[in-house]
Amino acid sequence: DAKGNGHPVVIVNDTRDQVEGNFSIKDADTKKVLLSKMFSISANGKLLEDYLPETDETKLWLIEWEVDGVQYKNHYFVFKPHVELDEYLKWLSTLK
Repeated sequence: DAKGNGHPVVIVNDTRDQVEGNFSIKDADTKKVLLSKMFSISANGKLLEDYLPETDETKLWLIEWEVDGVQYKNHYFVFKPHVELDEYLKWLSTLK
């Protein structure tokens, strides 16, 4: 959730090895890249990488990252109550 500086972008490494990689966060509707960076994080580390600005709009942000040539995906749902069901359902196919 957004606090002070906005939505914190936190990278967590739950392995026993230092890892390096890259990530990007995109708006699901516009495909605009909101943040894209390289990272290096120690074993069992946690890194506050940056912040994304708070928004009054309901948004779905798509998170993609790569470590050791393997690509991963996740998402972050940005909202302030209440959210229309139709608005949420339009993104379901994006998450498959």
